[in-house]
Amino acid sequence: MRALFAVALFLSSRLISLAQEAPLVSPLSSFTISQQQNDGWTTALHFAHAAHRDVSLEGKYPWPALFYISPDDRWILQIQKSGSGDNISFLYRVEQNGRVWRMGQGFGELAFQFLDRLPGLHRAEMYHTGIEFRAWSMRDGSLRFTIHGSSVEQSGKGVERELIYDLKNHQFRTPKA
Repeated sequence: MRALFAVALFLSSRLISLAQEAPLVSPLSSFTISQQQNDGWTTALHFAHAAHRDVSLEGKYPWPALFYISPDDRWILQIQKSGSGDNISFLYRVEQNGRVWRMGQGFGELAFQFLDRLPGLHRAEMYHTGIEFRAWSMRDGSLRFTIHGSSVEQSGKGVERELIYDLKNHQFRTPKA
């Protein structure tokens, strides 16, 4: 039993050090994303173009985040664990000049506001909420993801629904049937 615990401890410490050692390279190699654990996880973008400064992303979190970079290196989706079964998310736009902006309100928050206008469960009736990345579609300028939550009232019930975010018009929609 001690040997199993020691192996598990070694593997978890190795995963943490890998997250610190291996930056995520964007598809076109124009920047990398690195996360560092120092009293909480922080994230920085480092641009390959020397004229662009490194950018530190907002926030310090107890867990490392997942990052999904669009094929054109212009968009970044950050999905950040925020608790047991929950996550929050942020959408970033990377401009050619190295400027990075983050959508003012959390991406997942806005998605749940959209979901609340549809028939079915509303966010106030759910726990273990969050989103999961599915795909970038640069052809139609969209981000596809799944939004989910468990019902507070009924065990085994909840929501898992695919949504699309239009990157040009900044609007959520449901996929066409």
